Amino acid sequence: MPLLGERIDPPVLVASLVGFVGVLIVVRPGGDAFQLGAMILLAAAVFYALMMVTARRYGANEHLWAMVFYMTMVPLVVTAISLPWVWQTPQPWHWLGFVVPAC
Repeated sequence: MPLLGERIDPPVLVASLVGFVGVLIVVRPGGDAFQLGAMILLAAAVFYALMMVTARRYGANEHLWAMVFYMTMVPLVVTAISLPWVWQTPQPWHWLGFVVPAC
């Protein structure tokens, strides 16, 4: 609401809060949950939400292919920056998962 200035219906707000509580139950908040991996996932969710808000705000004024380009290139560049620290070469048996479509 603060970013787009839209009114939030009560059922949508309740569903969002219930979903957030469900996430908290799965994550089990406490000292163990605050690990680097959990923080990276939280940051990814926040940035994805901001990306969707930005697309909603500028979608009516911006050309479709420009939006697709930026929505693809920004995450690609940000992810590519982290590759030197996290890249692991796939094992030969991983290629089966790359080639066979998920059913």
